[in-house]
Amino acid sequence: MDSTQRTRPRGVGSPVGLVIFIILTVVFALTSYWGFAKYKETDQARNTAVSEKEKAERDLEAAQEDLEALQAAAGAPSPAALSEFVATTLEKTREAGFGSEAQNTATDAMQVAVKAMEAQRDATSKLSTSVADLTAQVKSLNEQKTAASTAYEEEIANLQDQIDSLNTQVDNVKAESRAQLQKEIEQRNRLQNEYYNAQDNWRDLEMKYILHVAELQEKIRNLSGEGAIFEEADGIVTEVDHLHRKATIDVGSEGGARPGMRFVIYARDAAGGVIQKGVVEILDTTAEVSVTEIISTSPDQAIGKGDFAYNLAGPEKRLFVFAGQPQQYTLQEWQNFIRANGGEVVAEVQKGDQVADYLIIGRFEEDDPTVVRQMQAARDFGLTIITEERLKEAMGLM
Repeated sequence: MDSTQRTRPRGVGSPVGLVIFIILTVVFALTSYWGFAKYKETDQARNTAVSEKEKAERDLEAAQEDLEALQAAAGAPSPAALSEFVATTLEKTREAGFGSEAQNTATDAMQVAVKAMEAQRDATSKLSTSVADLTAQVKSLNEQKTAASTAYEEEIANLQDQIDSLNTQVDNVKAESRAQLQKEIEQRNRLQNEYYNAQDNWRDLEMKYILHVAELQEKIRNLSGEGAIFEEADGIVTEVDHLHRKATIDVGSEGGARPGMRFVIYARDAAGGVIQKGVVEILDTTAEVSVTEIISTSPDQAIGKGDFAYNLAGPEKRLFVFAGQPQQYTLQEWQNFIRANGGEVVAEVQKGDQVADYLIIGRFEEDDPTVVRQMQAARDFGLTIITEERLKEAMGLM
């Protein structure tokens, strides 16, 4: 990971606050469930007691109605009045001269009525007591329900206060985290900008460095007298006919030579320096040799037997990459000429296992990404970097 991706570790406030919030939420849910269950249980008991009270009240009302009917039938509003009525009636019976048997029968009837009324009164009294008990029970249950509801509401209010407090803490932690994150993002963006600026500066310096190295290499070649780039010779001049401007070299069709190829003819002095003598172009080939026409000779030089023949593009195919826009010829013209001399123009320094041999510098903008990539690759793979003018000279072009 590069330095632009490093950030300081985040604070742990937000996860801790979230955990506390979850725990309190669970506690709140369980307490609410317990309180609600208790409330429902009390409410159910109250409803049952109310039902029983209402039934007792209906029974009491029916008993009172029965008592009132009995009193109406007996003609007395109460058992005491009935007893008094019975005594008066018996007295009147005796005064009227009725017998004791009739009096006894009336007495028994009256006593039965009195007992019935007393029994009805007792039943009514018991029902009244039962209604009073149930009323008290309902009142108690109502009080319990009110207390449970109050406790439930107080617990909810308490937990809501805790949740509100925790939400405030979470909001504070979020605000702090957002502020810290924003600060880290700004710091990262600043470091990224610094990195990209440094990278751009380095790329510019690298381009200048590569071009400077290529220029120094050309200066060294010029100071050493090499002139064009010469590697190992492809062949040797075996015969020369100055009269007809013909020369024979020991490179034939089996060595890749073919009509139209040009070779730079050179010799070396006692110190090993290069003496460029001229340029020849193949007219005809056999398997072993090629007959060439002398196209040009260097001032004060003459091509002689034993001189070296060199072709920058071939006969073994060499690969060329152009960085930027060619100025001496069009890219198509260069491509045709290089192909005619056994070489090939490619777009990239490396394609698969194939690596180019030369990078040719044309006109380009220093921030051209394609040129930057090509020059970096040329440096990494050790390509020979030359100018277009040097290529023209090395390939024997006028």
